[in-house]
Amino acid sequence: MHSTEKRPLIVIVDDEENLLAALSERISNLYEVKTFLSPQEFLDWLGGPDKPTPDLLISDLKMPGMSGLDMIETAKHEGQAFPSIVLSRFIDKEA
Repeated sequence: MHSTEKRPLIVIVDDEENLLAALSERISNLYEVKTFLSPQEFLDWLGGPDKPTPDLLISDLKMPGMSGLDMIETAKHEGQAFPSIVLSRFIDKEA
């Protein structure tokens, strides 16, 4: 990849700072990475003046205030759609 080429943007949302740092470090040599500690921080950024759109969102399922699935649905309702991966350490058959 040439230095002038735009790298795909991967956004990671998780309420665990250590996990954000570890995931970001693993993929930042290949992708542009933006991290958020809460769903609301991500949604505020997404609705910002530049209207960024991630090429991929990686999110925790269970976070304080809003689940990863609810965050994705809120973004879709606001006209933002992007591929998403939702992860969880817990087994939740309903989710």
